[in-house]
Amino acid sequence: MVSRWRGRCGEPDSRFVSQSKQFTDVVVVEPPLPEAPDSLTSGDVLRSVVQLAAPNVATLLLTSFNLLCDAFFVGGLGKTELAASGMARTLIMFLMVFTVAVTSGTTALVARFTGARDEGNAMLAAQQSVRLTLWLSVAVGVPLWLFRGWLLSALGADDQAVQLGSAYLAIAFATTPAMFLNLTLTAVFRGVGLMKTPMFALMAMDIVNILLAYLLIRPFGLVGAASASGVARLIPTVWLLVAMRQSPMLAPALRGNWLQTDREWALRILRIGAPQIIGNLAFNVGRGGTYFLMNNMPDATAAIAAFTFGVTVEGLSFMPGFAFHIATATLVGQNLGARQPGRAHRCARKAMWLGVTIMSLMGVVLFVGATPIARLSGPDPLVRAMCADYLRIGAICQPLLGAAMVLWGALLGAGDTKFAAIVSILTNCVLRLIPIWLFGIVLGHGVVAVWWVLSLSWFVSIALLEARFRSGAWMRVQV
Repeated sequence: MVSRWRGRCGEPDSRFVSQSKQFTDVVVVEPPLPEAPDSLTSGDVLRSVVQLAAPNVATLLLTSFNLLCDAFFVGGLGKTELAASGMARTLIMFLMVFTVAVTSGTTALVARFTGARDEGNAMLAAQQSVRLTLWLSVAVGVPLWLFRGWLLSALGADDQAVQLGSAYLAIAFATTPAMFLNLTLTAVFRGVGLMKTPMFALMAMDIVNILLAYLLIRPFGLVGAASASGVARLIPTVWLLVAMRQSPMLAPALRGNWLQTDREWALRILRIGAPQIIGNLAFNVGRGGTYFLMNNMPDATAAIAAFTFGVTVEGLSFMPGFAFHIATATLVGQNLGARQPGRAHRCARKAMWLGVTIMSLMGVVLFVGATPIARLSGPDPLVRAMCADYLRIGAICQPLLGAAMVLWGALLGAGDTKFAAIVSILTNCVLRLIPIWLFGIVLGHGVVAVWWVLSLSWFVSIALLEARFRSGAWMRVQV
């Protein structure tokens, strides 16, 4: 196969790249940049993957444990509180959809320029990302804060759940600027390949959140849970800003007027991130639609509580895969910037098989431990039974999910976000909601049908992502 290779950061190049079917042996007419010691564009591929993924695994596992502790503490308040917190978190996830408008572009551009050894443009991309995310946090956070009660009602929450969830979201949405800034600063560090600094910052946040949640949730309910998260969220904001200010390489990104954005840079960042918004919106429409449909099934409150707790537990399995997703995005971006598409391909494949292996083991743990884990959801026996079913069925798709996450990361690192958005729309809005309605409500199979549909839909996702990856089209995306 012969395909046109694009030069620095996607600018058209008149020369060609010859590559094998598997894209593992690449001959570039324009030679790759000279190897740099201790860079992510040279040396052993496995070492590079592990070097980036290991800090993310530790961080994300602690984050999942933090969420599990929250769910455990809230579950002790009752199934109504657990269900209300689940619907409130769906709206927080909806809010976070908009962060990818910036962070996706940040990762792709900073990694690509870093690989090309163009530090000036890498820091310009970082600087404009920080400024853009502050404006975006206000533009999105304020309307969601004002209409939080109405949005909960739209998800099908009853009056009590609306009251509880609205109080939770009043605090959560007030910290939107910190939430957005944390994710963008983390994307900057990851784009240049510095994983340990955000690791320590985010681990500190999770530890503080667990301690505060333990102290505040029992006496103050969901307000205590939101307060714990809000206070903890400020820790990485300060930590990462100080670390950037002290770094000779990253400090230029914080200079100048933070409220002044460059139109061309903003559009360049958003061109990459806008499809990710659509893809993540599709995910949240699918999640919100799932809650809505379950509200029309028997034992709706118990089903939603079981789903909320089950998703939180399953997050412990997701996190290793997501760690390799993050590592792959950085490696692919930097290696494409260094004109080494073959090495970018090999990094993604190595990360995929490592992710599949670890998540397969996590799937075994979920399947075997479903019943004892479900007991942590609270005292309600129906919630426990539904949650155990969810974990067993979800365990089956863990290897597929691991592969899909890494391939998604490869597309993100290359800036190929449009195709990823198409897969997300098809999976979440078509292949999930329609079968859930048909089998769960029309044919009366209830929540068990929901669990099976959510798991089996991953077969289609991985088939589409693998086909795109094999095509090599992601290597030629202009950023």
